Amino acid sequence: MTILRNSLRLAPLALLLPFAPPTPAATEGDNSVGLEEIVVTARKREENLSTTPVSVTAFTENTLQKLGIESVTDLGSHVANFSIISGQGGGDSQTQISIRGVGQSDFILTTDQSVGMYVDGVYYPRSIGAALDLLDIQRIEVLRGPQGTLFGRNTTAGALQIISHPAENEFAAAADVTTGSFDRADIKAMLNLPLISDRLMMRLNLASLNQNGYGQRFADGTDGANHNTLAARLLLHGVVTDSLTADLSVDLSHKRGHGGLETLVDVNPADPNLAFYNSLLTSQGLAPVDSRWITSNPHDTWAGERNEDDNDNRGIALTLNDRLGDVTLRSITAYRRLEAHTGYSFLPSPYPVAEQELNLHQSQWSQELQLLGSAFDGRLDWIGGLFYFRERASDYENVPFFQPVVASGDGGYVRVPGGFSFVSFISQITDSYAAYGQGTYRLTDQLSATLGARFTWERKDLESSLSGAFIRPDGNVSAHWDNVSPRAGLEYRFSPELFGYASVSRGFRSGGFNGRDTSPAPPQAYNPEKITAYEIGFKLSPQSGRWRFNGATYFYDYTDFQGITLKSFSGITITVGNIANVHLWGTEFDLAFKPVEGLELGLSPGYSHQDIVHVDPNAQITILPHTRLVNSPTWTGAAYAELKAWSNRRFELLAHADYSFKSRVEFFLPNYPDEGQPAYGLLDARLTFRPVGGHWRVELGGTNLTNRAYRTFAENGTALGVAATSAVYGRPREWELRAHVDF
Repeated sequence: MTILRNSLRLAPLALLLPFAPPTPAATEGDNSVGLEEIVVTARKREENLSTTPVSVTAFTENTLQKLGIESVTDLGSHVANFSIISGQGGGDSQTQISIRGVGQSDFILTTDQSVGMYVDGVYYPRSIGAALDLLDIQRIEVLRGPQGTLFGRNTTAGALQIISHPAENEFAAAADVTTGSFDRADIKAMLNLPLISDRLMMRLNLASLNQNGYGQRFADGTDGANHNTLAARLLLHGVVTDSLTADLSVDLSHKRGHGGLETLVDVNPADPNLAFYNSLLTSQGLAPVDSRWITSNPHDTWAGERNEDDNDNRGIALTLNDRLGDVTLRSITAYRRLEAHTGYSFLPSPYPVAEQELNLHQSQWSQELQLLGSAFDGRLDWIGGLFYFRERASDYENVPFFQPVVASGDGGYVRVPGGFSFVSFISQITDSYAAYGQGTYRLTDQLSATLGARFTWERKDLESSLSGAFIRPDGNVSAHWDNVSPRAGLEYRFSPELFGYASVSRGFRSGGFNGRDTSPAPPQAYNPEKITAYEIGFKLSPQSGRWRFNGATYFYDYTDFQGITLKSFSGITITVGNIANVHLWGTEFDLAFKPVEGLELGLSPGYSHQDIVHVDPNAQITILPHTRLVNSPTWTGAAYAELKAWSNRRFELLAHADYSFKSRVEFFLPNYPDEGQPAYGLLDARLTFRPVGGHWRVELGGTNLTNRAYRTFAENGTALGVAATSAVYGRPREWELRAHVDF
């Protein structure tokens, strides 16, 4: 019956497929002879990927479709030296990204990301809400290494650029319906209209994304990891004058669902804290906290905390481009709001031993002015800019901690106040100002030099309070920092096919406050962390266009590393601050190859090594010279193959398979033995049936085909006084059936 129901969902679109208009040529981006040419904006101007002196992995619209990438989280399986974990925020709307071993260890709003995320040039600062669904995307660029000069603060690891498909001066429409595992039912639609020919164009995207959960929560009988999402985006492109264009973007996403699939993997009921709590339970005839709450299926759980994964994300942006002769003036003005409500249990059992309920409210507005052009008969390409960013964010966090319960009969109970439960409130205002400039001068036809710098000044004001078991009166603290992030490089074209570069650059992650502190004193500030990066890279692309080989090697001097440490192994007094200096070095490659018509192969391995060269004396309890940094696998890799498996004059069948690998990942310092995820690999595959030169396709795909159980997050609660380990596991094996039509 489930298969029949899923098939009926596809029926309306299937009826439209025979009427889709034909086209005499292959679909855009489908190059049967050579590889698709890729243009990127890694330096805020359009350049060919093969001559961009930055380590970039780029995904075009065509590549995103072939790989089945539908959210930011999906990128984690396809980029070398790039890793994504879910974090302890709860739900699947949060993501913590690491590039070359540099990442974010906490989602709290007093800690900023190390990877800057930009959507159409607009900065997204929070890791909660960053697991975006991707709708009608033209291109995604993953920039490795510090991007402090052109992108600014919070790009010590790199930057992620998402570029939407622009509105165009022609009629176009598309519809996409997907069904699959766990009663998946997705509908996406796009409409592009020229409202006033050559003057005003509109592009509208609508989506309804729905899926039941892949795990059960036995404590409350609800699903885990289900979602119902409504999303929309409206783009307007106006040609105001012959030189001035305006692009207005309005987007919103409304998600309601359940998270709550953290599961218990280890527990020590003999621990004094748990033993005392268990005595209160058993004295009332209630079952104790022990291994009985460990489930046989890692996607099921006995967690009993608030089961919400609700997220509202919306914004508006206006981009103006004015060509002033050989100079272009660009303005990007944006406003965004985010509300998120989630929950997480650090000891997943029916009882409120250690839980958190997160309520985040965030708003921001930003203004960037860019001036770019060429000089000296085209030998100098330059860009300069000004940037302002203001954010207001608050988090009301309820933390039931060894909260007592009273039996209510038949094994049930009610929660009563007490224990060490507390409520934390933090509210932060951030103001950041920056000015930057960069130029590339062609010394000869082969050799060029790049020089740039960015100055940043920012201030943060934090209001905080604690109530319950821990008390801190409402109070305010503030701090400010400034930074100069330079970049210098040499680029050399050895031949029309081979391009090489060497660069030194610096990036920084903003300073902040110890928002995790439960002491009565106001939270203390810590300093920005900084990375000075030395990189050598090459881009090799023969004129045949049949293969492309890009690679880079790097060394990082990483100072004032921001991390979480402890004042002791008992209690929950946590310190967030500058705790170490680290050296990182490694390499990555991207290889794409079309040996014959109808076959394409790709390989993207990455290696990252780290040496902790200095540890703050106050942090030696949780970070040692042999400690592995959070979300910093030594090896990552991805490989794919795409084959035109069958074709005749009218139809063709494409077969695609890709495999990703990641070595051991640690989720917290100091790397508890039962906390990390050992090395693992994931296998996905996809079949696409379409008419030759047609405007419709049907896809059958599968992810995690070997049904590998792997952790996307885990936490040993020993440091919190909780003798247990919780874990969140990645999605199990799933199938999907999709029909797509372009009108």
